[in-house]
Amino acid sequence: MVGRMASDLIPPELTLSFFEELARSAGGEIRKTFRFSGVAAEYKDDGTPNRTPVTVADKQVNAVVIQKLRARMPSPTLSITGEEQSDQRRGARYEIFIDPIDGTFPYAAGIPVSTFMIALVTDNQPQLACIYDPFGDQLFSAQRGLGATLNGKRISVATHTTFSAQTIIGSVWWNTSPFNVGQLAGLLPITTNASIINLLSIGYMGAKVASGEFAATLFPGHNAHDTAALHLLVEEAGGVVTDIMGNPLDYSKPLKGHIAANKALHAQLVDLVRKFNPPVR
Repeated sequence: MVGRMASDLIPPELTLSFFEELARSAGGEIRKTFRFSGVAAEYKDDGTPNRTPVTVADKQVNAVVIQKLRARMPSPTLSITGEEQSDQRRGARYEIFIDPIDGTFPYAAGIPVSTFMIALVTDNQPQLACIYDPFGDQLFSAQRGLGATLNGKRISVATHTTFSAQTIIGSVWWNTSPFNVGQLAGLLPITTNASIINLLSIGYMGAKVASGEFAATLFPGHNAHDTAALHLLVEEAGGVVTDIMGNPLDYSKPLKGHIAANKALHAQLVDLVRKFNPPVR
């Protein structure tokens, strides 16, 4: 927001280095509990066709991160929303979104592509963000206005201007999702030669968009914890992130999916998505 001081957007208790410490600590727990033979999971009745798995580690990481955040900032001006547990405050100035294990499907199946995600949102914009890949020890970090980094080195989005065999698009979709992403994902390789990958971890793929290894992500979900961290990372790496119809993301209500890409590909993806989806009000 024009005229606001950075200190008003990011409280002094919450620094990027503190977020990085939280991310590495959470990643250590994820790595410690991971098994290539698979991890036991329960299933949430969350409206998805196969239901979403949740593990002991999901719950433990979520709880410990909230405890550390509250110890750091007990103020009621901070609200914390996690996928498995929340500590929310009505009318709070600052909101933190946590995804303790983004990619519980692959984690439970013994596939090492899951991430920990955390983001601070103020005035409807992400201000601090980390996505940590504990298996590759890749820490993606960003602070609004200061760029995005991978293990301390600056990163930027891909420079593709058209789709080709060299463009990798990451997407997660399901047959009851509110937007028709699956049909588009099936069409893109046929019409453009682009590669579509569904790793079932939107955070992992979104971080790879920020570092330029993936060209874009398409996501039809509505939860802020799935989008806020990669939103800031991709923007600070020079990309564009909007809802799936090309509109600004609004964290005050359920999201309408997201598209994250560089400017050229983002515009093309929005046009394609609109052809497969009527406007959503």
